[in-house]
Amino acid sequence: MANTLTGLIQYIYDTVDNVSNEPTGLINAVSVSGKAEEAALNQDITYPITAVGAERNITPAATPPVFVDETVATGTMKLTKAKSVPFYWTGDDEAKLGMEAKNGIQDNKIAQAIRRLRNLIEIDLAALQLYASRAYAAHATTPAALFASNLGEVAQARKILVDNGAPANDIQLALDTVAGASVRTLVGLGSFQGASMLNTGELIDIYGVKLRESAAIVTTTAVGNNTGPYVVNGAHAAGATTITLKTGTGTILTGDVVTFGSNTKDKYVVQVGLAAAGDITINAPGLKNALSDGDAIVVVGTCTRNMIFARSAIHLLARLPKQPTGGDAATDELIVQDPVTGLPFRFAQYKGYHANQFEVGIAWGVKNAVPEHTALLLGN
Repeated sequence: MANTLTGLIQYIYDTVDNVSNEPTGLINAVSVSGKAEEAALNQDITYPITAVGAERNITPAATPPVFVDETVATGTMKLTKAKSVPFYWTGDDEAKLGMEAKNGIQDNKIAQAIRRLRNLIEIDLAALQLYASRAYAAHATTPAALFASNLGEVAQARKILVDNGAPANDIQLALDTVAGASVRTLVGLGSFQGASMLNTGELIDIYGVKLRESAAIVTTTAVGNNTGPYVVNGAHAAGATTITLKTGTGTILTGDVVTFGSNTKDKYVVQVGLAAAGDITINAPGLKNALSDGDAIVVVGTCTRNMIFARSAIHLLARLPKQPTGGDAATDELIVQDPVTGLPFRFAQYKGYHANQFEVGIAWGVKNAVPEHTALLLGN
């Protein structure tokens, strides 16, 4: 008779340890919402968005002034994916391999299942770079290698968040492994960081920013082909998110990082692009400085989009796949909380005809809920 999941408990926990060195810095850096258990797949979950209140003068009087009505806006996010990684054994499979070899292979299959699901979640979190408010790179349109001699670029990226009003007590920076290697080289990381921090992708805390590594950080080329180039049509005030462009040829598309005029320091992420003269939209909180009529728009070239953000800005919903009342056809199941990321996984066994199928499953969704509290640190 095939092993049940009760007999697999030690294998499961062993494999969690085996894959704990995966660089999942984003999963450990974002806010994990407890509302996931309340929602079905693709069902909206609302959260409040509190606006900045208007100030008023304090004027002594016999009675207090009238109440000022406020409207609390809401945003939504949802669980968008429920996935499992399956594998199975037949009786002949076990006979060919022998139980000792079979158990070793089963161990590896569980390890790879956890690794696959973790990586998919990490990839979805890294894709939220499209919603970052602005970007920083020391170079204008061709970002160079990060941390060549110091970690000053971290301070510059943090400045974007502070200028945008992000809470400064829990800022995270997820780096690709190239930048991570540079950090290790500069500060001799291995000599003073504990194993638990290294396993979770966390590198070092500097300037009030926790540096982490992620294998999913995106490296992109320019999406559009701004061959003209396009120029700004009319004056635009600081804070504008819709920018009108005229003349020019080619395209400026969603995900492009752009600069305007002679100001190459302030870089913006395009949320809605164009293929002809018209409007583009950049992420909140919009332009840091006003634009003049005729300012040219330039697209930043190939770059690695390391993500810096306040933990409260990016949300991950994660829960076990929902089961009907009374359960499904699984003959055995085990719920395991990943000790590294805290994510829950469901291990289940389904008995078939001369075969046993196993699966590892989880449901999740992600959102960049506060774009102005997220930014990019560009490298090459």
